[in-house]
Amino acid sequence: MSSREDTHRRSVKVYFTVFASQKQLSSFSQRLQEARAQMSSAAWLRVWQFVEEERNRDFVSPVAPASLAYNLAVCAHREADYRLACLAFDQALRLAHPQEPLRRQAGNALLHVLHEHQVFAPTAEPTDHFLPTSVVVCSHEETRWQHFLNRNHAWLAHCQLVRIADASGIAEAYTRGLAQVQHEQVLLCHDDIQLCAPNALARLSRSLQLYPLLTAVGATAAQGVVWSGAGFEHCHGIVAYPEKAGVQVSTYCLPEHIEATPPALLSCDGCFIAGRAQVLKAVGFSPALAHHFHGYDLDLALRSAQAGHRLGLISDLALLHDSKGNYQSDTWAQAATILRDLHAPCRLPGQQVVANGMVLPDLAAYVQLSQQLHRLGEQRHAQQGHLGLRN
Repeated sequence: MSSREDTHRRSVKVYFTVFASQKQLSSFSQRLQEARAQMSSAAWLRVWQFVEEERNRDFVSPVAPASLAYNLAVCAHREADYRLACLAFDQALRLAHPQEPLRRQAGNALLHVLHEHQVFAPTAEPTDHFLPTSVVVCSHEETRWQHFLNRNHAWLAHCQLVRIADASGIAEAYTRGLAQVQHEQVLLCHDDIQLCAPNALARLSRSLQLYPLLTAVGATAAQGVVWSGAGFEHCHGIVAYPEKAGVQVSTYCLPEHIEATPPALLSCDGCFIAGRAQVLKAVGFSPALAHHFHGYDLDLALRSAQAGHRLGLISDLALLHDSKGNYQSDTWAQAATILRDLHAPCRLPGQQVVANGMVLPDLAAYVQLSQQLHRLGEQRHAQQGHLGLRN
């Protein structure tokens, strides 16, 4: 250790002792930022290790504000400590204000590091054990239906398929389909999705042990007539869309761990809704939306919350959705008017949300990234807010 580094380390120790005792985290962070400007990346990482070892365990909030966590991530990346870089980028993403540019920078940097370096070792895949499943699909066009069957054959081959081809709205199709299901585990989905992760039904069965209802993307608050209208800080999940150059991945905050039971979601994207048959039938859809192709998902989420059923997130299916939706259409405007009449949160002005994202070359890369994000959530849960620097 150089004499300069030793001096800075001793200075940081004094700063930490004084500011920690007074719980003045912002003052301490400012001093640490000043030390960063005068030290190499490797030296500053060693100073941060001291902070991790010595900091007051009574603090509820992390020591680092978003900018400091981002600096730590950059230093860790330069020193090829990709695990620490990911944890620090992730912390910066969570601490940054939703409208702060740093939030998007940290989120996109996190995705690139996970994609380029495969940071976290894979966990054991779910076994092929799964519960019998009924799949209800509203599909009017034969070409789309055959495409849906072909690209999801690996898991659909084990399911009861209920196709509704003549419904005047998705809520009507799902209601009719629920009356025909033979199994307690049910998936309601669009005909333009693909579940890309292996063992999709096993993953679904595991998650439905924790929640009576599931979705792949949603929000822990409801505001406006779009599922993401409550703002980025409330949005959760991962979804991808086909692009000419490959696959466009969009990510929002993910739960810390599938068994950490994050707050229930109050809105969702209806391209994928899974649940227990008795719950889906009991909650149902508002008759006013029966003949519409929009709004049924937010309606179901709010009705389930009112009935006391928790809507959870399943984040490891690597969902691909061919359509991003058209929120400017006349049909959408009509459904939005009905939603505002049905539910008070829908009368609030919604926010425009921009997800973190990147374009990947193919579906295999997308599956790997989704698994890395899932492992990151497990790591974050295990660290309990500490970044865990190596000695």
